[in-house]
Amino acid sequence: MNEDLEEVIDEVDETGASEEVIENQETDTKTYSEEEVEAIKAQMKEDNQKAWNKRWGREKSKMERDYAEKDELINLLKKQTGKDNVADLLDYSYEQYGVEKPSISNSKDEEILGKYDAKEILELDDETIEEEANRLEGISNRSAREQATFMELENYLTTKKENEKRKKEIEDAGIDEEVYNNQDFKDFMSKFNKDTSVKDIFDLYSKTHEMYKAKPFSAGSAKGTNKKDLNEVKDFYTYEESLQYTREDFDKNPKLFEAIERSMTRWGK
Repeated sequence: MNEDLEEVIDEVDETGASEEVIENQETDTKTYSEEEVEAIKAQMKEDNQKAWNKRWGREKSKMERDYAEKDELINLLKKQTGKDNVADLLDYSYEQYGVEKPSISNSKDEEILGKYDAKEILELDDETIEEEANRLEGISNRSAREQATFMELENYLTTKKENEKRKKEIEDAGIDEEVYNNQDFKDFMSKFNKDTSVKDIFDLYSKTHEMYKAKPFSAGSAKGTNKKDLNEVKDFYTYEESLQYTREDFDKNPKLFEAIERSMTRWGK
């Protein structure tokens, strides 16, 4: 058979086979609705979380065993050597074995690793986060890495408690929860001392923002105070004094508002 003819036949066979495969593949392809795609993504996320929790559970158990054994060893050596802390025990051990004490590791690297550890822990539930924070708090001589992890977890838990406290204050003051969820109000509130009443902050906020109307105050709320010239700005204003002024007053003299805003940081002290 002519070689050119054979090549043509081969090309036809190959092309035909390829088209048949493609056709079958297109026939077998399944299309998914948007709801099905979201359901698949949710299931994958749940499966990944379960796998992570299982892996973390194993790692946590291993860490607890390791720490328990280390503590047991350290306590035994302290008792036998009469040393009161790990630092003295290390110095004694290096001296006894004639080994030169190595230089201290890069604390910056340890801090970075500690923050990375904290990032992984913060992906877990709050109960686990609190348990790990309590465990680290109980270590008398935390390493730089452990200290960095502890500080990140402690900051998260402290911020969470402060937010819950603030939210309760808003509810008790009868202020709409819409305010608490408003980022502009959160930014405004962050400027003040944490002991400053949320109601006091809201009273000033409502005077300077059109989104919320200030609640009326009783005639005696500012009793004993006299409204002075707007151009005479003092260094400090009490809460009662701040009630004398309106949004229009602040518009006329922005420095007056700034002075009252600075004063608010001291109202809770």
